Amino acid sequence: MALHEQNMKDQEKWPLDRVLREAKGLFKKTRSQGAAIAAVFSCTTELREELLQRGTVYIGWQEVEVTDYVDVTCCNRCQQFGHPEKYCRAAEVTCSRCGVTGNSQADACQSTSASCATCKRFGRKEAASHCTAARDCPARVNAENRSVAMTNYGI
Repeated sequence: MALHEQNMKDQEKWPLDRVLREAKGLFKKTRSQGAAIAAVFSCTTELREELLQRGTVYIGWQEVEVTDYVDVTCCNRCQQFGHPEKYCRAAEVTCSRCGVTGNSQADACQSTSASCATCKRFGRKEAASHCTAARDCPARVNAENRSVAMTNYGI
């Protein structure tokens, strides 16, 4: 396991059998070109603390930043955070590009500027500065912070 071999091999506290027991690879996040941008692991609290304290680890020929993985769901129907489209109760579809209710296809959207549907719904002035679910969207940041607050890290 590269995590152990390249980062923890010389530490008595973290022998290979312990790392294998305490870390479980879950999945990789990739871009459309297929290059991995994140490897997501589930691990014990103690191993998590060790890795977060390091800040980065080496995997293959890459130096990888260590962070908690926080994934929030954004509905493809109403563009609100916290539920998938399957459980959405919205009567009409909202466009993810312009935030207009009734405009169902972001690809076919005729709007010349992006506007976040979530920020628009909550009357936020920064709604016109980004599209729905952008990394810097205040609604997304709030949803991620709520998710972290509800996560039990075993501490």
